[in-house]
Amino acid sequence: MKKGTYLKRLILAISAACICSVGSLYAYEPTATLGVFAEQLIFPSAGRTGYLTDIQFSGLFGWSTRLGSGSYLNLSANGELNTYLYSNPVLSDREQLDLQVSAPFGSNRLDITAGLDASMLGTLVSPAYFNPDWQLKYRLERGRRKLRPYAAYVGYYLYQPDGTEDALYQGGEVGFLYNPSIRRGYQVGLEAGMENWTESYLFDAAGNPTQEGRRDVLVKVNGEVNGLLGFFLSWTLDGQAGLRWSNANRYVNLQLEDNSESSWFLYEEANISWSPHRQVDIQLGAFGRQELYLDRQALTSSGVLSGDPLRIISTGLNARLDWTPDDRLYLVATGEGSWRLANDPNEGRWNIAVGAGLEYGF
Repeated sequence: MKKGTYLKRLILAISAACICSVGSLYAYEPTATLGVFAEQLIFPSAGRTGYLTDIQFSGLFGWSTRLGSGSYLNLSANGELNTYLYSNPVLSDREQLDLQVSAPFGSNRLDITAGLDASMLGTLVSPAYFNPDWQLKYRLERGRRKLRPYAAYVGYYLYQPDGTEDALYQGGEVGFLYNPSIRRGYQVGLEAGMENWTESYLFDAAGNPTQEGRRDVLVKVNGEVNGLLGFFLSWTLDGQAGLRWSNANRYVNLQLEDNSESSWFLYEEANISWSPHRQVDIQLGAFGRQELYLDRQALTSSGVLSGDPLRIISTGLNARLDWTPDDRLYLVATGEGSWRLANDPNEGRWNIAVGAGLEYGF
């Protein structure tokens, strides 16, 4: 799990605990952490195994406070600067910001969430980008232990100054929340929306770009289950299942392939955080994603259409171990690996990363 995601969930968990236990949220002092890490990346490169060393500087910030009249605010932010040790060092960065405001709306509740994921220098896998997202959720409050329906407007915008994958997504979701206790919670929602790719255009029968842009319709079911075991182990299970229906096409081997991005997809993620001792925290995570394309064919190793629909399975594991002697200085060890398997040899890849570092909390 990314450090920013973990911090955000920690803040939200604190807020939920306060609301469930005393009915109001108290203010917490802002927290900040600075860190430095050394990481070894392992990946396939030109038929061989490649190695790359990364020196990373990171920072985390979190704050949760009560605004009055039953309202509260959660703020979390994190950033990292990476130096990859080629013959000439290469820099990359990533910044994330998450803001949530929750307030009473009559006898119900309104949640406003905004986030930002950005990189000014680009990363190893993408050029520079700016990716804000937002959600406006209206919840029916029927009691803490009862089913609480909700309706939400969701969206995001991806902007790449030097890329061609700019996209605007807008959609809606209906579902319910159910928290029978602080130790267990459920959320299920049905979401539908449209994604407009503002710099991606369709091809004509001769393989020439047209003025018609790419548009995708997404329909998916979202689900989450989370819980606490005792006071020292928390866990979450997230999942999505749905359909992407796209008018995108591609021109390959002098053939026009329509609906090349339409697919069924299934995504699962599991995370555990366990503190067997007050000085030790262990985080474990795993994910899986399956994609079955409706009209896109897999290519053979020679780049010829195989006649079989493209199938992709991605999976990965990650682990993090923190040890602190004084609740200020943290010694950290991390490891992660991901694998992408497909019936198209051009789509398969893998990578492994192991690292160690120090963090200091204020």
